[in-house]
Amino acid sequence: MAPAGIRSAPAPSLSSYGRYDVRPAIEGVMAALQRLREQGRSLLVVEQRVDLALRVCDRVYVLAGGEIVVDEAADAIDSEGRALIAAHLG
Repeated sequence: MAPAGIRSAPAPSLSSYGRYDVRPAIEGVMAALQRLREQGRSLLVVEQRVDLALRVCDRVYVLAGGEIVVDEAADAIDSEGRALIAAHLG
């Protein structure tokens, strides 16, 4: 007999994370990245959420169509990334 989760049809979800609350895990990863940064380590962070990336980045690059369309100091970017979103979406 198959487990119930396999027998039943899964409920559709619009979130890429499904029903799981990943905020604690994300906060843990961000804290670890911040500690590495404080130790002087160089980081390459690929993240869609600008607010998270700006916590640990000195520079921000946005690629669109394989080209760098934004190359700015992180402190020059607004915290919601409106300019980055506009540059990325065209």
